[in-house]
Amino acid sequence: MKALLVVFTDPVHGQEDAYNHWYTEEHLPDCLAIPGYVRATRYRAFPGLDRTVEQEYLSLYELEVPNVEALEKISAEHMRRIADGVMRAPPPDTISNVTMRALYYTAPRSRYGRFDAVPEGVFVVLTDPTSASAEREFNDWYDDTHLPEVCSVTPFVGATRYRPTAVNMLNRPWVTDRKHLAVYELAAPQKSAFEAGIAGLGGTIPLTGKTMDMSPTLNRETVGRWAGYRVSPRKYAAQTLR
Repeated sequence: MKALLVVFTDPVHGQEDAYNHWYTEEHLPDCLAIPGYVRATRYRAFPGLDRTVEQEYLSLYELEVPNVEALEKISAEHMRRIADGVMRAPPPDTISNVTMRALYYTAPRSRYGRFDAVPEGVFVVLTDPTSASAEREFNDWYDDTHLPEVCSVTPFVGATRYRPTAVNMLNRPWVTDRKHLAVYELAAPQKSAFEAGIAGLGGTIPLTGKTMDMSPTLNRETVGRWAGYRVSPRKYAAQTLR
């Protein structure tokens, strides 16, 4: 089963260089040494872009696990290694411990996309159906209609949908109460390219030649959103074949 650990963080003001060096060069490899983690990539929010998730940085850790219970063990081992000093701590006063959030998700369906290149950016969207009874129709529309339509517009080139688990690494309130997560991959790192893509979604969709099909089962109130560009290479676990 494919899973994803989503981590939102902020550096302490003025300590971005030390924070980024530690996170990319030390913390990612230390996390990827824990069995279950496969690869990880870091992103930074586009400056000046309206978003509902306030944290500036996003780390996406991809996992391969047999079940959700395995995620609980991985999370516990992750925290144990931090507490025991097995994982290298950040330099003092470089990362905000107050705003950090971390939650595990699972992927009920395969990624949508033609090839698995390293995204130059990501657009993270958190949504819900209008009701529990509409969930099946909502999921069918999202997987079979919405993802293909979005990914037919430049610079969106792939996407994966996830469901949340109860495995909250830090036991803190999540960034939104919306439970359905979609991670859209961007082929370009520029804010202007992302904004052009969003504008394009409001016009004729190349895939269908029509305007976007928006399901009435989508709850449009307070949709969670975050978008940014890649700030690290994609890092791999030692046992992973690239």
